[in-house]
Amino acid sequence: MSMCSKPFRMVTRKKVLVVAYTGKNFEKLLMVQDSKTGEWASPGGGQKRSEKLNLSSSERDFIRINKIDPNAYVAAERELAEETSGLFTKFKSAPETFTFTTYYRPPELLRVDNARHEVVRSLYTVFLYEIPHFHVSLNNFVPNKEVSAIKIAPFHEFSNVWCFFKDFYTRILVNHIKKKTYNTCTHGSNCSSWIQPQSVSASS
Repeated sequence: MSMCSKPFRMVTRKKVLVVAYTGKNFEKLLMVQDSKTGEWASPGGGQKRSEKLNLSSSERDFIRINKIDPNAYVAAERELAEETSGLFTKFKSAPETFTFTTYYRPPELLRVDNARHEVVRSLYTVFLYEIPHFHVSLNNFVPNKEVSAIKIAPFHEFSNVWCFFKDFYTRILVNHIKKKTYNTCTHGSNCSSWIQPQSVSASS
């Protein structure tokens, strides 16, 4: 009798990534240090199926016009607040957004996926958020169960960056910044440099 292996099934997980930055060309990034691994990355995480929607009218308009998943928007604000211990809560200005997909999984989760006969595809919504200059001091940060430290600095000054985030930064974010810079109008203050939400596909 031949033995047939159990087929793998595709599972899609929705996630968010908040790239908080200062400077028009993303000169400095807000990064958080994982309390378990010591690795640095932008705030982010899994999107709950039903986030608590508590949005202002301007936020609802922004979500509708840019066709953003409301759950993703709220999840991004929640992750930003949780991982910075409340120093950053709601977005003070409308972030730019784009999406990308990846099959990357940490080794320990990949083993779980294989045991469950699952192939996990992560759909990320990225929020590019420019931090206001008048924001609170990072000295007020209190470590939490997920994050041991936070810092705003140029990307190259961070050591021990999470491999997934490093790949995202070099392969996706840098290209987005170049496109944004290329499309920026330099002839008059009435010109808009906003990039509309776009989809980028990447496998890691």
